[in-house]
Amino acid sequence: MSIGYKAGVTNLCFKSINMKKKLLNAILLASSLSCFGQWTNLNAPTSNTSFFYTYQDIAVSDNGKNIATWCQKIQFSPYQVITEYITSHNNGSSWQEYPAPSLPDLDMFWDGDTLYVQEANNQNQLKRSTNFGQSFTVQNNSYNTNSTILRSANGNWYLNYSSQTYYSNNKGASWALDPNTSLLAPSFNNYVVVPSGRIHTAASNDVAYSDDGGNHWTSSNFPIGFTGFGAGTFISASTSGNLIYLSSSSPDVYLSTDNGVSYQKITGSNLANNVKYLDYIGNDIVAFYANGATYKSIDNGITYTQVTPSGNISSGTGQMKPYPSGLYFAGDKGVYKYNSTVGITEYKNTRTNFSVYPNPCSNNIHVLKQDINANEIKILNQWGDLVIKSLEPSIDISSLPTGLYFVMIGNTTEKIIKE
Repeated sequence: MSIGYKAGVTNLCFKSINMKKKLLNAILLASSLSCFGQWTNLNAPTSNTSFFYTYQDIAVSDNGKNIATWCQKIQFSPYQVITEYITSHNNGSSWQEYPAPSLPDLDMFWDGDTLYVQEANNQNQLKRSTNFGQSFTVQNNSYNTNSTILRSANGNWYLNYSSQTYYSNNKGASWALDPNTSLLAPSFNNYVVVPSGRIHTAASNDVAYSDDGGNHWTSSNFPIGFTGFGAGTFISASTSGNLIYLSSSSPDVYLSTDNGVSYQKITGSNLANNVKYLDYIGNDIVAFYANGATYKSIDNGITYTQVTPSGNISSGTGQMKPYPSGLYFAGDKGVYKYNSTVGITEYKNTRTNFSVYPNPCSNNIHVLKQDINANEIKILNQWGDLVIKSLEPSIDISSLPTGLYFVMIGNTTEKIIKE
């Protein structure tokens, strides 16, 4: 949970409140970064003694306010598999859980405050929700597609079916065959729009770009003999205008420095096999591996350093997607947002010098200190208020309301969940 405050308050009666909020923001940042490198935990519901959560898809609005996920939630007793849309409409400060289809969607995306979902369970539906996922209405139930929807700045939406491109000028309510479909019919596995307005897409049979919003396409040039097209490819753009393309057939990465006209293989890269996702965020390249580890490159993909180890933000499942508001990941350890490189170092295999168990907890917690001199243990609520102070390592928290708390010893902090 993140707590914001208004800067510039001059009334002295707000001084202590603002100080607490500043302190809490610092605690949140330090806590998340000490455990997750450059990834901030957005505190979506996670596994506890009653449920196991696995997020498998994520969609974020351009301003970052709205977040939607498709999640499989396993109830332990009695055993039951529950599928849900878990959404937030306040930048991840709070989350809501709503029923969802039993299979993950082909794709979902936000258009302002409206959530659109492409069904993937042979229902051939495009549906939308105007109440953040609580309920849906069918926008169109008569189309078939094997591609995600490309939403262009020209107002049209595009999709591919049977090697032909269709467009909609009414947000998917109806579709018509694109008269330019014979020029190129990309299947829009993955696409990115750069500041110039040019659209770059990684299709199952091509990498291409369009300068007129998607009406006409031009194939990018690759080295002779390149055979890396196919499903599972990724294309992403940096703030400086460079693009990277991850081949589906090998761990090879290709770089474009001429706005997608041509690509050249990055040589000398220490990027290993089993990369599931590869995206620019700012001028960082972030790689997510099949084992759940994440790495970054700040030299256009030549060298990579570890940000988080396997099992930290994921054990290997999940989805990573870039948006104008940032790079996001949803998996079996929760929902995270990547922070920029400035002022932050990569993971150094270090953790806080104390641990708290059990977590989540309901009655007593136990604090295990390691190489720490401070004796006083403080527990703060989500607003930064001191609620418990103790010199003993075993603390009764049964009287506290359920929610998020922070255990502090000296200048180090651990988050706990009171159930």
